[in-house]
Amino acid sequence: MVRTRALWVLAQLARAEEPAKVRRSLYRRVDPAVRGRVRRRVERLVAEQLLSSDHPDDEAHIHRQAFLVLAGLDDGTVDKAAVAERFEAHASELKEPAAHGASLKLGAAVLVLGGLLAVGGWWVLKPPAELRETIEESNDAWREGGRPREGSAEVREFFAEALPGWVVWLDRLRLAREQGPLQQGDAEQRLHQESEILLGRSRALFGADFTSFLHAVTDQGRDLVLSDEPPAADSHIRSVDAFNAAIADRGLAYYVDAEILVSRRTHAQSRLVLSTFEVRRVRFYEGPDGPVRVLRLRRLDSLNHGRAVLGFTREQVRDALVLESRVEHYMVELILPSLEPEGRMSLIDRETVRGDHAWVDGIEAAMAEDARAFATAQVGERADAVGAVLARRRRLIEEWRERFEGDLIIAGPRGFDLDPDRYTAVRPRLTSAEWRELESIADELEDDSLREAYAVLEAAFTDSVERHEAQHRLDFGSGTLRDAAPLLDERLGPIRLPEGGRDRRAWHRRAELSAYLSELARSPELARVNLALIGQHLYLARAWGTAESTGTVLIFEGLARQLGVEHEPLVVARRVQRQALAALHLELRERSGEELSAAATALWAELFGRPLPPLSLRD
Repeated sequence: MVRTRALWVLAQLARAEEPAKVRRSLYRRVDPAVRGRVRRRVERLVAEQLLSSDHPDDEAHIHRQAFLVLAGLDDGTVDKAAVAERFEAHASELKEPAAHGASLKLGAAVLVLGGLLAVGGWWVLKPPAELRETIEESNDAWREGGRPREGSAEVREFFAEALPGWVVWLDRLRLAREQGPLQQGDAEQRLHQESEILLGRSRALFGADFTSFLHAVTDQGRDLVLSDEPPAADSHIRSVDAFNAAIADRGLAYYVDAEILVSRRTHAQSRLVLSTFEVRRVRFYEGPDGPVRVLRLRRLDSLNHGRAVLGFTREQVRDALVLESRVEHYMVELILPSLEPEGRMSLIDRETVRGDHAWVDGIEAAMAEDARAFATAQVGERADAVGAVLARRRRLIEEWRERFEGDLIIAGPRGFDLDPDRYTAVRPRLTSAEWRELESIADELEDDSLREAYAVLEAAFTDSVERHEAQHRLDFGSGTLRDAAPLLDERLGPIRLPEGGRDRRAWHRRAELSAYLSELARSPELARVNLALIGQHLYLARAWGTAESTGTVLIFEGLARQLGVEHEPLVVARRVQRQALAALHLELRERSGEELSAAATALWAELFGRPLPPLSLRD
């Protein structure tokens, strides 16, 4: 029912001259009973193709590829002509599904089976419960907290498609600079045209004042790409922050992040990436100097550039940011599969461990036990059920990856939900038992009880991430990162360079140390789990030398000192002694969450020379 309608929508979008203009009217023609699920499936398929396609700027091609994937007809061919030919061969006779077919079927069941059976039919056919609490939109969300207004379809399209589309043209200008003056001139002219179109749409939707902020962003973005000088990154990021303030003033649920990438190997050194997000929720924390605003974001654009972080913020912006999709992926990939009985939390890259792996098994089992204890306290025995089904899913995908290595790339789900249709291309190479297992897992993940349990666990973990990012905001507004601290200067490096500038690496190390330590201090119920997650910066060999790993050494050593725990050296000849780290970790986890929290609070004060500032969620 959903698949048939999704195929029809994709076929219409593939044939439309301007898909953006017909998309809304197409969905209105889809049966209301399944419209939301159809739209989610189509959007997910299109986003996947945008990330992997060699022709992301050809919307018709992208929709044709998505159609073939959903129909189970994708053979890996990327040639546009071949894809178009196969699409037409299979979509030419596709008929529009009945506008109310699903609703009529359900209505017929009501009439035939009566009231009681109708309720049963609704229960069977109803869509899965939402993974997160549904919050009503509010005009005051940016000032009081809550969910801002999404606005009209045209407003959403502006942030989801129009602004990202302009970013693509900006990047084409950057690439054209490498090709020669003629190509650069053509690209500049096209970017000017696209800028005028974007600004015109902005004036029509939001007015001249709002558009003036966007105009500053587009002009600075063009100048940044055309300049041969080091970019004035701070100035541009502040312009984007002012643009976000204009969005907030209008109460709209959108946010734009600017990232400036610099390469010394090309003529066009600077690349600007503007990522657009939907603001799912605004929350306020109270700090010593006033409120700290935290935004929960979900990625809106489909550009093939992303952030592998759970949250972030910058000195030049006014908000702490948490990425909802990244948190969900982190939960279902790393934390929740370990909740199954006898599970392990895979935080150590075993292939880099020499000798006996018994200690690896021991510490990973202990970390999983801590996660299971926390989850059970939150949702009871449903924690085992959530862990079991997600562990089964992960094992199934890993088995396929090993079997088809060098032949196929099997991508796992990035969230809690599982869509079997994503794997129709590989179905002929699976046993019937494997396919039934995949469908069984997908069905189990739609169980309302498990979804409610997931929501509780995600909320607790996301709260901790919010406090981490809020601590960064407190540190940026105080002298915490700027003031001299003898131990930190010795171990992390002084903030000030001899010539007077800032050592950005030392600044980053100090900032992450403060935020991670504050998470341990403020979340006693999560202290053991967070200690394990922080420890991965040392357990993973590829993370050695990062800003996070340097601070993690100080955290483990400092907690041991605060709690009177003796241990072997954690770093010898600039190499992490992971077995010694695991032994210390096992000793620390014997302490209660309250003891670890108190030790972290005392350690923060010792390292930064002042008490940990108060931070509380506004009611």
